[in-house]
Amino acid sequence: MLPSDDPVQGTADDALLSKQSCSNFGYFKDDFLKFFVRNPVRRSPLINRGYYARVRTVMEIQTSFLKTCPNLKKQIISFGAGFDTSYFRLKTNDINPHNFFELDFPEVCYRKSSLIQKHAELRAVITDAKYLKTGEIRSEDYQLISVDLCHIDKVESSLLKAGMDFSLPTLFLSECVFIYVPPEDSARLIEWTAKNFKLGVFMIYEQIRPHDPFGQTMIKNLTNRGIFLRSYTTYPTLESQENRFSSLGY
Repeated sequence: MLPSDDPVQGTADDALLSKQSCSNFGYFKDDFLKFFVRNPVRRSPLINRGYYARVRTVMEIQTSFLKTCPNLKKQIISFGAGFDTSYFRLKTNDINPHNFFELDFPEVCYRKSSLIQKHAELRAVITDAKYLKTGEIRSEDYQLISVDLCHIDKVESSLLKAGMDFSLPTLFLSECVFIYVPPEDSARLIEWTAKNFKLGVFMIYEQIRPHDPFGQTMIKNLTNRGIFLRSYTTYPTLESQENRFSSLGY
């Protein structure tokens, strides 16, 4: 029997709560996380610091990408976006891309769309939003798309329908996402981005070093929750991650 996707979808909530805890302690400023969190939690200093490194890394890469040649239209495609607030932060700081695409499971998209519709502060950021019954959102510069990343044909067709442009400079984001995807499926997705986009750059942030004490403890804890790191042992080091992308067209 294949592992269920339900525990994996739950990692979106884990990340959200941890980022909110980190923000509450002043590690970084995010005025939008609170609208997605029902019951805030207090994480340990170690987790707060880890999430600060994670959030700051993504922030820096997004900002650098968008500020390079600022007059060029650009797009960001976030795989497994969860309850990420990057679009809202970037737009309110006037450095948003021409289009921002977020992809995730239908259940996650439905919850995110519902929360956006619930809060006027979130709705006000999105220009000319259309809220679909599927839980998806279409707007001038923000597209929330429900799709399984393992189905590459569906990923492509959904993005094209939502206004994706193969010719635009594109930043692809996988923030602790591909680690939960079967390696053969993530390979197809990476290769698709390399072959089809005129100018693309890929940012991946995920766990490595499964054999050290920290990695072994993490695997044990996640396995007990029914969460399996599909590519942890396939790409266990930074070098193997680099080889992964270079072998697929980067």
